[in-house]
This record gives sequence, structure tokens and C-alpha cells, in this order.
Amino acid sequence: MRITTFPSVLFLAAAVLAAPARSQDMLGIAINGDVYEVDSASGTYALLGSSGFNLTNCMAKDPAGEIYTVTTSLTSLFPSRLVRIDPATGAGTSVVTCSPINVSAAAFDDQGTLFLVVYNASSTMDLMTLDPGSGALALVAPLPAAAQPIQSLAFSGNFLYAVSNTDSFCTNAYGLGLVRINPVTGALSDVSGALDAACNDVQGLCAGSGGTLTGAGKRLWAVDIVSGVISASGPVNGTDLRGVEFLGAAGGFQLTVTGSVPGQVTLDFSGATAGGTVAVVYGPGGVFTYNGSPCTGLMLDVNPPTLAVLMHADAAGMASLTVNAPPSAAGKTVQGVDVASCTTSNPVVL
Repeated sequence: MRITTFPSVLFLAAAVLAAPARSQDMLGIAINGDVYEVDSASGTYALLGSSGFNLTNCMAKDPAGEIYTVTTSLTSLFPSRLVRIDPATGAGTSVVTCSPINVSAAAFDDQGTLFLVVYNASSTMDLMTLDPGSGALALVAPLPAAAQPIQSLAFSGNFLYAVSNTDSFCTNAYGLGLVRINPVTGALSDVSGALDAACNDVQGLCAGSGGTLTGAGKRLWAVDIVSGVISASGPVNGTDLRGVEFLGAAGGFQLTVTGSVPGQVTLDFSGATAGGTVAVVYGPGGVFTYNGSPCTGLMLDVNPPTLAVLMHADAAGMASLTVNAPPSAAGKTVQGVDVASCTTSNPVVL
């Protein structure tokens, strides 16, 4: 392990109170558009910022690791919107508009097709796709009434998974629990068999490493993809998340930060190119397009970025660095760049 002291000139001078580094390995969104950092280890939520949009009832991550939500519109006067979320600040940017829809869940497949669960005019649910480029909507199939309501959606392998559950007050009949949906035909099967959703109220669902599923609502849930068992994996929080996603491209380049500011902070990278170079940049959170060589057009979540150090990943694609961070580092965003593949890690706010 290498320990480096970052001189104070590397960070804008500011006297701040000590603050813990946030691992920020997940993001969640509430119905009012507020975006939350979620710690998957502890199950706790922390407000990151407002997306600037409302009626945000879902969250989805594309193959490149970009996080999106789709807004619900309950009137023909206003369109629904596909909104990209800045993981460093929570701010949203409208990418494309579509016809007004009442969205309850969303998930991207590994080809970048966005699937939605949408309430139709009969108050039943349809599986649809949304073209992120044009905003065009297409019906895949109506979903069986017995499986409704569905408020969550995630891909694992070639299938969609969802939790057919109760409402937020657990007043309606129990749903089917974990279900598997064929994304081509919309055919649905009950994974859990005799297990129902009890009162789990899973409002968001996302895939983690190794085919695991994590659900979210007023708490985090561990969802067993084989048995369908849904169990609490965190405390009850005051916020009801309507969507949740792990940061970073699926199975890709990841950054985890531990420690506190001021003091020793450890940056652990995984999923980098074996033996490759990892560039560590820092600065204020924001979107920045890099136009230099060799990664022209690469988008960073640090604006403007400052190069802190170049590291070399080991044969397993891992790299670790411990730094002595001064008080002025608090609030800065750190991100890694895998130079060989021109991909970025998830950003972390110190």
C-alpha cells in the first residue's frame, strides 16, 4: 500500500469541519425527484441533491453506467421525460421527451434497450420499451393482472425480474413476490412459488455482482434470485425510494473510498484493465468532456478535473492508494479513468 500526502495546493483552500468519505456505491431516487446516496453495506440513505424533476417513480442504469429516471405525466398537456442523473450532484438533465405515461419501473438491457412498466388507461400494467434516442414508445405485452402491482424492474442475464408486491401501507392483497419476465414476449412466471411478497414493499430493484438483486423502498432488501426469498438488509429509513442502482458500469470499473476527511483516505479500484494505468482525477462535481489523447470524448463527473496521480493496476485489475487528505478536500469529487479502455469509475464525493 502506498501512502501519499496530497499538498494543500491540490485542493481549494477552505476551512471545513471533518466529514466522513461517502462510499456512494448506490444511488436512489424519491417520487419528488430528490436523489439519495445509498450505502449498500449499512443500508442507510443520505440526501445528495434534487434532480430538478418531479414524479420520478423509477431509476435505471444503461450499459455505460449512466443513471436515468423517467418522469410520470398524468396529463396530456405535458410529456414524460427521460432524465439523466449526475451521480456527483443528483442534478437531472432531460435527454428526450415521450408521450405522457404513468411509469412504475424501468430497466436497461445490456444492449441499451430501456424497458418500462407503465400503467395504461385501464389502470392495468403494460411492459413497454422507450427509445432513448427518439423517445418512441413500443408495447411489448400487457402484464398479467395477478402479478400487479409491479413497482420494480431489473435485468439479470436474459430475463427481467420484478417484485409483485403490496402497496406502501400493506393494505391490499399480497402479490406474487419475485417474478421473471420474458423481455421478448412479456410472459411472466412466479419465481417464488408459494412465497408471496408479504409486506416487503419493494419499490426499486437493481442487479449487483454475481447475479444478486437488491431492492429498495423505505429500506434495502436482499432478493434471492433462485428461491425468491426477500429479506431486509438495512434499517427502515425515513425516505421511500422509488428506484435504486449501483454506480458504475455493470461488472465494470469501480471505486470504493474509505476513511475520513481530514485524515487518511484509501481509494480502492477494481475492474480495471489488468496491468493497465489508472488516472485519478479530482475537483468539483460536474460534467466534463475530455478532448485530449488517448480518450477523446470521454465524459467525466469532475469539472474541471485535476490529475492527482497515475496508478498501475495489478493482474487482477485492482489498485489501491492511501492519501493524507487535508480539510480542504471535503466536498471534492474523485474519479478514476481506466486509460486502456477509456472508461470511468463511479465518482465519489469526499
